[in-house]
Order: sequence, then structure tokens, then C-alpha cells
Amino acid sequence: MKTTACIPLVIAALSVVIAASGVSATTAANVELSATVDTADGAETFANPGCGMAGGGWSALSPGMKTNGLDLCANVPNCTKLWYMNKFSKGYIYKNAGYYTNHVMRFVGGADIPLDENALLCVSNSLVKCRRNGGTCIPRFAYTWDQWGGVEPDDIEVLLTHIRQLSTVLSQFRDVVPAIECGIIGPWGEMHTSRYTRPEYQNRIVGAWMDGLPTNMAILARSSYVWTSFFGTTTSNFFNGGSEAIDQAVLSRIGFYNDGYLGTDWDYGTWGGGNVIWSRKQGQEFLRGQAVPYGGEFAVINTNYFDKNVHLLNTNRFNIVREWYDTHLSYLRNIRCNDRKMGIPRRLSETPFDSAKWAFDGMPRLSEYDGIDLRKFCEDHMGYRYVVRGVRAAAQVEGSKLKVESGDAVVTLDLEIENTGFGQLLFDEEPEVLLVPNGVGVAEAVRVHAEMSAPLASIRGGAKERISLTFPCPADAKSGEVGVWLRIRVPVAGESPDSIPLRAIRFGNKGCWDQGIRANYLCTMKLFMP
Repeated sequence: MKTTACIPLVIAALSVVIAASGVSATTAANVELSATVDTADGAETFANPGCGMAGGGWSALSPGMKTNGLDLCANVPNCTKLWYMNKFSKGYIYKNAGYYTNHVMRFVGGADIPLDENALLCVSNSLVKCRRNGGTCIPRFAYTWDQWGGVEPDDIEVLLTHIRQLSTVLSQFRDVVPAIECGIIGPWGEMHTSRYTRPEYQNRIVGAWMDGLPTNMAILARSSYVWTSFFGTTTSNFFNGGSEAIDQAVLSRIGFYNDGYLGTDWDYGTWGGGNVIWSRKQGQEFLRGQAVPYGGEFAVINTNYFDKNVHLLNTNRFNIVREWYDTHLSYLRNIRCNDRKMGIPRRLSETPFDSAKWAFDGMPRLSEYDGIDLRKFCEDHMGYRYVVRGVRAAAQVEGSKLKVESGDAVVTLDLEIENTGFGQLLFDEEPEVLLVPNGVGVAEAVRVHAEMSAPLASIRGGAKERISLTFPCPADAKSGEVGVWLRIRVPVAGESPDSIPLRAIRFGNKGCWDQGIRANYLCTMKLFMP
């Protein structure tokens, strides 16, 4: 196992109180920090639960299909699985469906019937496998995976039944599914080119997802028009006080999946302007206050079109890095794509990041990425990325809140943690400390209960906070050096709390991560026990 790199620290003394059982007097033990983690970001690319580059791809749901499920997140820990269900619809492709006027009408579906048990089990078993792989998933369901329009069920009640059936399944997986791309209508489920985009239909579809899914599961739509319509308002009213009249519990759940990202100034319909579609600036303003996933995929355009028509990388006109922080960009399906049609990720890979060039008020320390290409910078910072900027010792008298056994020494470290990522953690977290005595391998670390004065999830993208980490150091510990490692478990249902976690948060610090124990090195303490 590799040795974690450390840097010297000016020694700080910590008075640790040891309470003897039934005795009011105390005995002091001394602790010094002899080394701490390197406080620089190592600029490594890695994935954390619920954010980053997302796998995906389309698969069919059909009557009588095999129920063993798909192996979601076997290769990447985050995915955005897409399912199409045309065999449960007798819909047609219409000759005059939106901009596909050259397509002739043809029957492509099956029958307007509910999803059968096999299809539902396939979805459920796929999410079970995702959970066992330590993954996360943002799903989307649609009736076609390509550009054809009009393939939804002729009877909207059948469509609503499908939503209710799927919601029952998804509701069992909030530990895996933080949000859904509610789509379901139109080509690719992108909520356009369908008769069901009319408000009287679309609002029922969105409402069915809202009612069927847990209140802590976000609902992502393709366009701001969806939300203007659903709330029965106008853009002007919404951004001039009208949003305050909306149920805030409902409002806090909404967001966007942007499948035309950076293709045009309006992202091919996500933004626009006017009475029903929000401008890009308004969308940025709204998402700044949300705590939901935001992402999708870069638009498919060629490089020449990008250079001539898109100005979002021109810092004289726009600051795309600030938008990434404001919108809390957390996932993209095709950020690594090098296809010749994928001009945007290619152009990002050809653009060096410069923290001074993209500077804005409130920007975190990003200088470690200067000279690295903008695509890698974007991928590494989607979602959250925690960097420990300082470790200090702090005195802490043992208190009943900690519930440590009498005779244990209580140690408190003062951590300065910066979230250099665009967003924040959207899952539960459980901290624990691993103590590694000098001369003992990291794999044999002693796990102890730990408490943090604030969860990592409270540190929004770009913010820096001081957090106290408190843990007991067993009284029978011998004098000597002890390494302190912090493990932030992101638990999944059915996982043993005593096992090495399937999901844990990795910090960005250089050389701090140990994959074997899923923990981050913080410091080395010198113990002087009485």
C-alpha cells in the first residue's frame, strides 16, 4: 500500500481531557500534530457519488422481457439510464409533427396497455444492481429513443398509468435516485414535438410525477416553459415576486435536464425569452438557489457552427465558469465524447483554464488547474469537490453529546474545507474516523465514532467553511504517532455499517485518498498518554 504524502506543520498542542469513571477529577494527555495533508488540490479526475461524468444509453422495456435487470454503474459510478417503452403504446408518428414534416405516418408502437410485471421488475432489478455497485442513477422514460414524434399512447390515461407504475418502483430507491428527468413525451423524451405538450396535458404529466415520487426526489424538465405552464404563471410574474406564492416544498424540487447544452445561446429551447420561457440569465438566477442536480448533454453541433454562432466561451461576452457555479452543474453524459460532431467538448479540451481569466466574485481557489484544459476542469468540478485547506488542533472537553465511554480522550480537529465543485452533496452522509498507530498498516485502522459540527452537504459550491471534527481516542492508546483518516460514508439501503462502504466521498487533496479503506488522510498526531 502506498505511503500518503504529508507536509510538516508547526506543532500545535492540544489538551485532551480523560474522565475517570465516577471521579470528578481529570487527567490531561497531550497531543501534537506532526504532519497534515497537503492542502493543494491534486487536480486528479475521479468520481464521487451523485456527480460527474454520467454513463447511460437507451434500452427498451417490452412485454414479457427478461427481468434480471441491467448492470447499471458497473464501470462508472454515476449514470443517467434512459428507457423507451413504445411497445406499451399504440402511438403513431405524425406526418405534421413539428419540424419533422417530411416523415410519413407509420405505426411503430404496440398497444395502449399498462407496463407489465416483467418491465417493472427489469427497472427495479437494474436499480438494485446500481445500488450494489455503489452507484447512482438519474433515469428518464420515453416512448422513442430517436427523432420521431407522436409515439405516445393515444389515451393519456394510459400514459399517466405508466407514470404511476414507474413512480412506485422509483420511490424505493431514493438512496440511488436523487432525481428523474421527467420527459416521457416527444422525441427522446425531450418534451417537444408532441400533442401532449399542450398545457392541459403536460401539466397533468408533471403533476403525476410530483404526486407519485418522494418529496425529496427532484423533478427535472427539458425547458423552462414546462415550469411556467405548471405553475400557471408568466416569466415576468415568476421573477417579480410570483414564485413566493408557490408552495416552496414543491418549488425546491424542480430543475432542468439540458440536452441542448451550449449548442446555442438559448441551449436549443431550454432558455429563450418572453412571456413563457425564461432567459438564460433568469435560469441561472433561479438555479443559483436550488439544491437539485443539473446537467444533461452537450448539443451535437460541428466546430464551425460553434465558432460562428456560440459565444459562451468568449470571456468578453460571458463567463461560462461562473454559470457552472451558479447553476450547480453536476452531470453530463457526453463530456468525454470525441466524435467529430461533438464540437463543444472538443473545443473545451482545446481551451486552457485560467483562474484569472474566468475570475468572478466568490470564486474559490482554483489556481491548481491553471493551464489544464477546460474540459477536464469542468468534469472534475461537476457536483461537489471538497479540498481540505487547513487542519488545526482545538481543545474540547468531553461532553454528554458525544456519548463516548468514560475513560476515552476526546479529540477535536478544526478543519477548513473548501468546496471547489459547482454544486453540493445531495445524499445522506455518515462521518467516521480511522486511527492508524505508527507501525500498523492502513488496512488495520481502528474505526471510531466521529461527529462534525456541520455536514459536508451544507457547503455549497464555491464556499469554504470551518468544521469541527470530534472523535474519541481510546484511553488504552499508547504514546506515539497516530494517523487520522476521515471516511465520509454515503450509505445505501441494506449495507452493513461495519463494512467498507460501497460509496464514500473522496477529497481533492493531493495524495490523501486510500481506496482500500475509502478514506482521506487528514493528519498525524503525536500522543503523549499519562
